[in-house]
Amino acid sequence: MRVPQPRNAPLLPKNGDLLYSFYSSNNGNPLKTAISSIQEIYRLMPKDVTIRRACSTGYGEALLKSALLLDDGEVETIAHYTAAAFLTLRWTVSWISAVRI
Repeated sequence: MRVPQPRNAPLLPKNGDLLYSFYSSNNGNPLKTAISSIQEIYRLMPKDVTIRRACSTGYGEALLKSALLLDDGEVETIAHYTAAAFLTLRWTVSWISAVRI
């Protein structure tokens, strides 16, 4: 029996703030789930906003990158490491700033 893998779709600007997050089981169909999250993003975002880059990670990463003509694909463990390194640095700087006040 194959266990459905979750799909997570965060939307981040350059400063790293989380603008949107979608988390769901892919129900065995990662492409359908990804398309659903993308449609929701386009429904919610202002008309003058442009998505400049898109990347897929994890289960179905190569399929999604190819099917949706995405800019990048990354192995899930590297994506998690990169995000953790970014957030750790950001939180450390925020904590140091708070301590100085």
